[in-house]
Amino acid sequence: DKMPIIALLYALDALAANDIDLTVNLKLLLDGEEERGSPSVGRLLDKHGDLLEADLMLFCDGPMHQSRQTQLVFGVRGSRTVDITRPLHSGHYGNWAPNPIMQLAYLLTSMRDESGRILIDNYYDDVAPMSELERAAIAAMPDTTPVLQDELSVHSPEGGGMRLEELVMLPAINARGIVAGGVGVKGRNVILSTATASLNLRLVSDQTPDRVRELLEAHIVKEGFHIVYDEPSAETLREHEKVARLDWRGAGYPGLRTPLDHPTSKRLVRLMKMISSDLIVTPTMGGSLPLHEFSSRLSAPIIILPLANQQ
Repeated sequence: DKMPIIALLYALDALAANDIDLTVNLKLLLDGEEERGSPSVGRLLDKHGDLLEADLMLFCDGPMHQSRQTQLVFGVRGSRTVDITRPLHSGHYGNWAPNPIMQLAYLLTSMRDESGRILIDNYYDDVAPMSELERAAIAAMPDTTPVLQDELSVHSPEGGGMRLEELVMLPAINARGIVAGGVGVKGRNVILSTATASLNLRLVSDQTPDRVRELLEAHIVKEGFHIVYDEPSAETLREHEKVARLDWRGAGYPGLRTPLDHPTSKRLVRLMKMISSDLIVTPTMGGSLPLHEFSSRLSAPIIILPLANQQ
């Protein structure tokens, strides 16, 4: 994400070229590892957190709004990833040997319905409710549903009629991919030995990665699976009707929402409206950023000002 860096450098050059002094102490942190979960940021903050104390942390990552209007974003979703493998020991007998692909498919469809609502017990218990200010902000945002449907060639969006901006305030289970057998010229008429699905769990405020893991595993057990974390032995496969191997890929991180009524939030909105009269106040965007690394160590409110592709 190089554009925000270029924008910041040009802004600083413009201030210097016009002999305009900064009225605040400005500290820049450029993170080149965001797509890898920012593994170095936490260590850096633990070592040099005192140097980064501030009254406001302004993140300049994130996409432009579909309407092309400038936006301030006050939250992101968290993330946790798990790979689920349904193994089968030496199975080559159709109609008799359980098919790992089908069993995995049944497990996945038990987790959410066609509208995207999660069916795992107690999954929404820890979800922070929307404030009245957040509801009002969403109502004031331009509704880009028709534009998105046309641009992405989507006939019927998920969500049962809810707007995108409201849906991203809720958790999601996204299937990143399924690996099992082959199709076309690579297809074979055999019962595959394994099938694996990779799931990305999008968390929202008040959900924690540990609690989400606990709920997902409880659901898998409820569906009749015996959970293992290493390659199951032949004995384990013989003793249990259904076995699921889970590979939790990293610890994940929670979501974050800065209150819209925080004094710094209100001050920044006023300032931005002086620059952009059609400013959009976005309570949460659908993507994730490892902002928890900052919020868990520093006291400053965190607000996102996406710079990429702004017109």
